[in-house]
Amino acid sequence: MEQNKGYLNQFVMNSEFVKRLTDIVEANLADENFGVEDLVREMGLSHINLHRKLKTNSNQTISQFIREIRLKKAKALLLNEDLTVSEIAYRVGFGSPTYFNKCFHEYYGYPPGEVKKKSLSIENEPNNENPLTTVFAKKESKSPGTSLIRLKSIIIVSLAFLILFSLTYFLYITFIKEVNPVLRLKDTNKSIAVLPFKNLSANRENQYFADGVMEDILNNLCHIKELKVISRASVEKFRESTKDAQEIAEKLHVHFLLEGSVQRDKDKVKVIVQLIDTSHDQQIWFEKFENQLLNIFVIQSNIAQKVARELGVVLSLKETERIEKISTRNPEAYDRYLMGRFYWNKRTREGLKKSITHFKEAIALDPEYAIGYVGLADAYYIQTYWRWIDREAGFAEAKKFVLQALKLDPNLPEAHATLGILLCWDEWKWEEARKEILIALELNPSYAIAHQYYSELLGILGQTEEALEEINIALALDPYSRAMLSNKSVYYYNQGKLEESLSVLKNLEEVDPNYQLAYLRSFIIFLRKGENLKAVEAFQKFLAVDSLSVSQADSVKEIYHKSKISGILKWQIVSELKKTRPNAAILAKYNILLGKKEESLKWLEKAVQIRVPEIPRIYTDPEYKILSLEPRFKKMINQLGLTGYPKKDLEIKHKP
Repeated sequence: MEQNKGYLNQFVMNSEFVKRLTDIVEANLADENFGVEDLVREMGLSHINLHRKLKTNSNQTISQFIREIRLKKAKALLLNEDLTVSEIAYRVGFGSPTYFNKCFHEYYGYPPGEVKKKSLSIENEPNNENPLTTVFAKKESKSPGTSLIRLKSIIIVSLAFLILFSLTYFLYITFIKEVNPVLRLKDTNKSIAVLPFKNLSANRENQYFADGVMEDILNNLCHIKELKVISRASVEKFRESTKDAQEIAEKLHVHFLLEGSVQRDKDKVKVIVQLIDTSHDQQIWFEKFENQLLNIFVIQSNIAQKVARELGVVLSLKETERIEKISTRNPEAYDRYLMGRFYWNKRTREGLKKSITHFKEAIALDPEYAIGYVGLADAYYIQTYWRWIDREAGFAEAKKFVLQALKLDPNLPEAHATLGILLCWDEWKWEEARKEILIALELNPSYAIAHQYYSELLGILGQTEEALEEINIALALDPYSRAMLSNKSVYYYNQGKLEESLSVLKNLEEVDPNYQLAYLRSFIIFLRKGENLKAVEAFQKFLAVDSLSVSQADSVKEIYHKSKISGILKWQIVSELKKTRPNAAILAKYNILLGKKEESLKWLEKAVQIRVPEIPRIYTDPEYKILSLEPRFKKMINQLGLTGYPKKDLEIKHKP
């Protein structure tokens, strides 16, 4: 009975939490701009904490929760107010009546115009009464004790219903979430970062091996659903850091750090690790592992399982199986794979070329090495996206290798994520892409790149609030990711939140001052704000990052003084056209900024024809709102397979 009271108290607390959320949304119901970030701010929680708490309570994302409240209020208004569907759509915060109709139909199964008709048909059905109320609605007798008996019956049934509901909720939390990994959410106190391991081998060239051991331990920890694990890319920022453990933990928003070192001597390896509780600034576990190189996977598995034990996590059978899985029994193949990832993580043109060489060596040594094929697919995908190799050939190679990986291991989350993003950017198969990426997230909810890929898909499809929500989850796992910060700035810009977009770009510049795209985006935002001098400064930085354009950066101000912003854009168009392979998407952008619709359409058509990877983003890019009614533009959107996906248009005035 005491246990039941505990469940009941928890239920009440959860109900109060949901009620508070509901009150905030209803208070801002008519404000179509009220969204996820506003609710996060009003609640005074971090984005990821609110996301997790809401998922735990209702299995909804924040944006889904907001939309459901709007739709329920809309239905009530349709029943009780004499208003048109359009009037109600605006009253509950939908900027587009068409989008409101679509959402309402998807949620209730019928259009908003049929609400009263449906209501009347339900009222006229003789057997449609609520069993909990009709039991007491029937007249039992007219004796004096009837009211008392009825009252007791109501109390007994109500208590039974409440206990049943509470127990059902408890079973859902305890068991359903165990079955579906996507629904199991991490305790924020069980958060950990694995810092770059030191190479204690006599050969300094063995740093790649230490990095690989560290990354594999990190990946093993990612399979543990109760842990929040920071990605490799973000911890890399602290390789040579002089900050103490507490400072690093604060930067990465974690409670625990795992530090280690690797010493390799021919066919033997020694790994030393220590687990630090940064909240209390103390070491809580330390151990040395020595074994044959052939048994490196056993060492990595043991470390991950012992970390889980120290953090009070009980592993499921499935988690244990994944952690103990041996990807190859060929130590030389593993060595080549680690070298491939070492160069892949550099994300440079030369680094990616070298990574392909080493990945191919790995699978030549072990043709069954599934993750080696994923490494190849990732390398070809990135090279193709950045236009460093031919698009058609590059994407074809990437898809060939990722399909081979899935043939060897159908439960490899990295492979599903990579296949999903290839289906997205290369083939424009949006729902197939969604399916693959969601499989990846189900297999590994801590896979930050899969969250990034899903946000990119949602952003393309016009689900900007959901895209922001997903990229915030990705950034909680990888706070120093350039690509993730870049995407977040795009989503804010598409919402017309220019200051927020600029703030993210400023963070991005601090993370990587050489990330050229950040300056180009800043240039466009300052144009829209009418701050032309700041736009010129941003464009100078954009050119200065590129060693081939650095000499031109000084010319920008001179051109601006002579011909204003239009002069800079025309000059840049000429520069782009001189390249061996001019970027059709960039040329379309420059022309639309100049207000040259015809020229922009020409280059957009070219970009669609040659399938420039980033071209699907024109669907939600507010710069192209001016072309939305053009038949040629509509045809392109149809070619992209995006017709029918809802999006919120923003009005942009083109005055360069």
